[in-house]
Amino acid sequence: VEAKGWKSLYGSLANRKYKNRMKEIFELVEELGKKLGRPINDLDDVRDSMAALAKIRSKEIEIDMVIGPIEDSYAMLNKYELPLLKEEAEIVDTLRYAWEKVLTLGSQVQS
Repeated sequence: VEAKGWKSLYGSLANRKYKNRMKEIFELVEELGKKLGRPINDLDDVRDSMAALAKIRSKEIEIDMVIGPIEDSYAMLNKYELPLLKEEAEIVDTLRYAWEKVLTLGSQVQS
């Protein structure tokens, strides 16, 4: 009984720690994807795209280092059948793919 309590407490702390970070990254990825997905028609569009590329470069290492632990934490929560919102599980499943997609889009815009 005590082990279950510790397991539940550890799971909730891990979830709390990574949930906010995961949502921040996902919102950033969505924002950058929208900025880079816009067609470039004038100088303001070029400026916006360059700002998005600069943000990608400044956050790239940090995000690459955080995505793995987030995925591991949620995998552990799932493995030990600890409470987890379906929405969070879906975001974790798509987080790395969305980040890689933004990196690819950034490379295309840069070219």
